[in-house]
Amino acid sequence: MLDGFIRIPGPDFLVYFMVLEVVLCLAAWWVTRMDPSWAVPPPALERMDADTLAMLAGGDAGVVRASLFRLWRGNRLAIAGGAAAPVAGEALTGLDQALLEGVNGVLPTRPEELDRLAWTVRSHLAPIRERLVAARLLFDPVERRRRGLLAAWTALPLWGIGGSKFLLGLWHHRPVVLLALLMILGQLALIGIIRGMGERTALGRKFLRQGRARLSWLRKPQPSWEREGTDPALGVALFGWAFLTAFPGAHETFEPLRPKTAMSSTDGSGGSSDGGDSGGDGGG
Repeated sequence: MLDGFIRIPGPDFLVYFMVLEVVLCLAAWWVTRMDPSWAVPPPALERMDADTLAMLAGGDAGVVRASLFRLWRGNRLAIAGGAAAPVAGEALTGLDQALLEGVNGVLPTRPEELDRLAWTVRSHLAPIRERLVAARLLFDPVERRRRGLLAAWTALPLWGIGGSKFLLGLWHHRPVVLLALLMILGQLALIGIIRGMGERTALGRKFLRQGRARLSWLRKPQPSWEREGTDPALGVALFGWAFLTAFPGAHETFEPLRPKTAMSSTDGSGGSSDGGDSGGDGGG
């Protein structure tokens, strides 16, 4: 058997090895992105509040952005040296109150502050994430690590078979440069697949797509939000910067907080990627 392996012509082996790499990449993609939740009916969109949707679409930073938007609409944030004039009688959620204290009543002006603020209000973010995990919209952290580790094991055949042929080629003074390049490219592809896994389950990605499709009208300028009875924070949660660009007055206000990576984004997720849909996978 070993003798037959040694005698495989170099060009033929490269073809077989490329096929093997494709199979391994597909296996890693399947392990990291497909789970039994895809067969479960998605929950009702009406049961999700803006913060829960923001966590699913944009992770912790997405929730912070949605909360800042609510505080801004309630005139609770001082902007560019101006004074805040809170709307009388408007109650704040625990998250909003904690965030307001974290920014000292002043709207942040740097994108990196979103992550810092997410850390300061982490006790309010944890229950939101737990609800999404319970609804099977986000992977449990332990399950996510297990899937990532399982996908990493697909590199063993890559290096076992390719490495053996590489060493044999060196021993017999045969060209092995193309094989080495294929091994490196295959490893990079596997790393990219694992790193792009994201936190959303198959159900979470399906639910987010359906939610964005149902509320796609939120991305269009809408001057009568109160009369329509729709919470504008839902638009921030689902579409992020794409929504803020259309909302009157929000674009200029929140533009300093816009990450550079979001400048060319068209899906409005504003969050971490999820390997094929926001995520972007959410839940960065």
